[in-house]
Amino acid sequence: MIRIVLVVMLATLLTACGFGNIPQSLVEQAIALQLTQTQQELGQLLYTDAPQAPSSKINHIKVNHRDSLMIQGLAAYHLQGTYDVTLDFPDHHVTQRENPFEIYLQQTGDKTWSLARPKRETEGEDWAITALDPQT
Repeated sequence: MIRIVLVVMLATLLTACGFGNIPQSLVEQAIALQLTQTQQELGQLLYTDAPQAPSSKINHIKVNHRDSLMIQGLAAYHLQGTYDVTLDFPDHHVTQRENPFEIYLQQTGDKTWSLARPKRETEGEDWAITALDPQT
């Protein structure tokens, strides 16, 4: 019984101290990649000649919820939370605070990760997988 209490306390402390075994830089990179992909998709839908998306800086990431799951047979995490972003336009900057995010990170090796996005146009367990840079 004491072991169970200690394990639960340790798991709670590890979760509260960060993102577990997921580096914050990786979460930041995944949010930035998902933001870029979404901007590109919207640009393609709205414009025949899509304008260049503004550069962005992600900060103040707060993970509120974390679940583990399997995606295509590999360990993965579903993270939800908020972040701040500053968008750099040619003539001004815009900062948006507490933007909600929902990302799926798939562990593809000891130190390699990918951003997984469910494909909306198909039924079932079909995912778009994009490798993340392990150096950041």
